[in-house]
Amino acid sequence: MNLLKKNSIVVIALLIIAFPFIHVSGAESADLSARELAPLFLSDVMGLDLTKYNIAKEGYGSDYPVYYGGEVKEEAVSFDLVSDQGNLSVMGIFRNGFISALNLYKGRNSTVYLKVPSTNAVNESRNMLQRYKTFAQDLGWNTTHIDQASTMLNNVSAAPSKDNLHMFNNIIGFIPTDAYEGNMKLETKENRVNWIYTEKGANITSKRISIDFGFDTLSFTDTWNLYKVGSLGVITEEEAKTIGWEAAKKYNLTFTYENGTTVAMTPKWSNVSEISFSMIPGQMYKMNQDNFVDPGSVTREPLVLYPQWKMIFYFEMIGGAAGIQVGVWGDTKEIAYISLYGYLGALGVSDTATSPEPQPENTPTNSPESLVDNSPVPTPPPTTEASPETTQRENPYEIGISNPSTNVFLASGAIATTVVAVAVALAVLKRRKK
Repeated sequence: MNLLKKNSIVVIALLIIAFPFIHVSGAESADLSARELAPLFLSDVMGLDLTKYNIAKEGYGSDYPVYYGGEVKEEAVSFDLVSDQGNLSVMGIFRNGFISALNLYKGRNSTVYLKVPSTNAVNESRNMLQRYKTFAQDLGWNTTHIDQASTMLNNVSAAPSKDNLHMFNNIIGFIPTDAYEGNMKLETKENRVNWIYTEKGANITSKRISIDFGFDTLSFTDTWNLYKVGSLGVITEEEAKTIGWEAAKKYNLTFTYENGTTVAMTPKWSNVSEISFSMIPGQMYKMNQDNFVDPGSVTREPLVLYPQWKMIFYFEMIGGAAGIQVGVWGDTKEIAYISLYGYLGALGVSDTATSPEPQPENTPTNSPESLVDNSPVPTPPPTTEASPETTQRENPYEIGISNPSTNVFLASGAIATTVVAVAVALAVLKRRKK
């Protein structure tokens, strides 16, 4: 064998040996699946020494869900990390190659690290962000928000001592803090830190980074690069409420009694209503072919967040329902949905929104607040009630993830995303190898 052939064989052999240790470049990252990204994240960002673990009970599933318009590849992965020091459980959701969420549960077992982690959550969050930036750069992701998030940690202090939240690795948590910088809000609770996208006073929780150390679980979320933010809307809370009320007044209600008798009903409205604002993905509600939420006159992209006002107008007491729920698009002033709210089970109910109903007795029509009957009313449904006066928030664009509704179609964008992730993860777990 000549020298050239010997050298070629040596070079090929070295490449074969070295290949498993070569870090993935941005150009190649698009071909990585969640199966490959999850272990990389565990070692490169969370800092685990995976050479001390075996992967077992691996599960994987992928889909192009209808609620993302069939345009987003959603992957779910789960597996156990097995070692002599105890087993860990991993579950992750990836969308279009981005890590939407990854949870590492350790229980009371030990965790083997490449390097001893910090003993407080502030420093460990900073270390994770630094490693995450390198990880993201290697994958070709935008890291501007990571730099900003790391800088904002300078505004946060660690708690004086450990609490009883079963913190991951018994780490010392955060002192609760709120801070703002540019289009980012930093928010810390005792066990977690969130960096939330903000614009014109709106906290858009669907677009955020989050690190949570609570309850023996280390959780990481980043949807910043996944979503874009559309217009925040052209109408105020009061304008949205007026539009919603006009639609609620025209809603036809037909009640069916147990004996089969049907009767058209004109509800007597209470003085209780609720309203909230959220930014939702353009096709998040497209859960079936009927497309419960009307997108209106514009095309709504699945990965763009759009403004929506959600409201409930309560009845006094009508057997089968508590009120009418209405959604109004904040950018076009169009009705996104309208339906009954809070089925109570006493009567059968059918409903349409095609014909106007007579207005409630003694009810003027100049504003939602005045469109109520002023006679004494029974106590409205508990826990979810809010008078018109209390719906005026200091920041009317503040987004919460607990919008008042019992209808699964009306969960907020954030809640819907979480429910979808859990559903996919459960499907994965069913496919696990025994």
